[in-house]
Amino acid sequence: LGQRLDFTGVDAPRAGSVQTFYRFHVAPRGRRKGAVDPLARVELRFAPDPLLALPLDDAANYDGFELAIIRDKDLNATIENHTICNADGKQRLVQLSRYATLTEHRLTDAGVFVLYIANCGMLSGFKLVGSVSVRHAHGYLPPQEVGAGATYAVLAAIYASVALLWFALAACLRPGLTRLQVNLLLVNVLGAAECCLMAAWYSERRVAGSCPESVFVTATVLSVWKVCALLRLCILGQELAGEPPENIDIAKMLGLHVALSAYAASEYDLCNV
Repeated sequence: LGQRLDFTGVDAPRAGSVQTFYRFHVAPRGRRKGAVDPLARVELRFAPDPLLALPLDDAANYDGFELAIIRDKDLNATIENHTICNADGKQRLVQLSRYATLTEHRLTDAGVFVLYIANCGMLSGFKLVGSVSVRHAHGYLPPQEVGAGATYAVLAAIYASVALLWFALAACLRPGLTRLQVNLLLVNVLGAAECCLMAAWYSERRVAGSCPESVFVTATVLSVWKVCALLRLCILGQELAGEPPENIDIAKMLGLHVALSAYAASEYDLCNV
């Protein structure tokens, strides 16, 4: 995600509890002319869980939810000093209601900020609906990821250029192509596709704050496939370069593909944690 957190039917904290939801990375506004502080925007409301029979009057007039975005290093002190749910105007960013609450606030300090929502009342069984975001002048990306999209775009151009060059050379040598040469082309094509998707993913997150998960999942699959193809080239280079079929070690080939399948599954799972 970018620094925009969407709540779609997310469970609200239970009565008498507080829950942290996200850590925002905030950079200083800079010294250039016209620079502004990052903007924290809250557009959030709560709604009774339709599966629970909450008293309608109590739910309609409930005012127990409190939301704030504070420095991460101050969170423990805030909890220990019991300054949550004390109606301190400096601490509370917004009090949620059943209707859309829209609040904008400039963050003048740099660092890591944490979003918490506290249920200071006695009722449980609510859902959160809406969004909370922090937007810099460059968009919704955290400061440390600003250049990632451009980096992936450059890598995509490099992969695509190498793939086109290799394809042109392979076309000239088509009658004598080996599996090794075909796999080299495959690695570059997969790399170009992966980097294009990642560049688009970062660009969309920068502009809109979020991007369909399917884009990242597809890029992850291509990345794992690319690494597996490259490892296969390194380990089976001689066989792929034209070793006669009768000299190929079948057990070695089978063991390698089992190991690569296990690696692909673990790497995909790691990328989606």
